[in-house]
Amino acid sequence: MLSNLLSQLVNFAWGLPLVLLLVGGGLGLAIHSRFPSSRAFSDAFRLITGRFKHDRDAKDAGQISSFQAMTTALSATVGLGNIAGVAISYS
Repeated sequence: MLSNLLSQLVNFAWGLPLVLLLVGGGLGLAIHSRFPSSRAFSDAFRLITGRFKHDRDAKDAGQISSFQAMTTALSATVGLGNIAGVAISYS
């Protein structure tokens, strides 16, 4: 009896209420922060493609481009996720 009640409660909580809470929370945060993901998309795209330059960006020895820095950080993140996933799957 308690098992059925808990099962129904879990199924209800992980259904529509959770979806509404996540979507509502995301929209609320986007409105509160004035949609930075939409406003800064063009700047981010220019930065990734290398068309955005600062005055202090000199091509000195040892400097890497913005795209190289982004791909390095992304590969490190994905690599650590793969290592953690394999470790969890074996345990």
